[in-house]
Amino acid sequence: MAFQCALPDGRRPYSSPVTASSPELSAVMPCLNEADTLETCLRKAFRAMADAGIDGEVVVADNGSTDGSREIAERLGARVVPVREKGYGSALTGGIAAARGRFVLMGDADDSYDFLEIPKFIPLRPTAAWSPSCASRVQSPPPTTHP
Repeated sequence: MAFQCALPDGRRPYSSPVTASSPELSAVMPCLNEADTLETCLRKAFRAMADAGIDGEVVVADNGSTDGSREIAERLGARVVPVREKGYGSALTGGIAAARGRFVLMGDADDSYDFLEIPKFIPLRPTAAWSPSCASRVQSPPPTTHP
């Protein structure tokens, strides 16, 4: 899922600040011993962004891999972020916090997500006529009418 990671004033709570030189997209991959599939995921992500002209980065949030996953990610050009606190949620949170992109997309490094589909998540780039919004299923109180 992709979401805008910056507040309207450019601040990003709990994460890296967005600047004029920030990439458009950060693809975050939580990773723990994914050497068998990581290279495939990284190649797909880099290829999809390049083919679509998306200025992006790939962040591998490594949760203590011992199988060479880190080295694979570094060799292919991903930014590796070590996440010491164990657990999938911690790796995901650490990767998102380290992301530099204006938008963040996450997918597991086990090739269960098709990273070639990245462009489908970024088809509408913000313009003066369009801005991101947030929706919620939480019901608001009914509007009050004033005479």
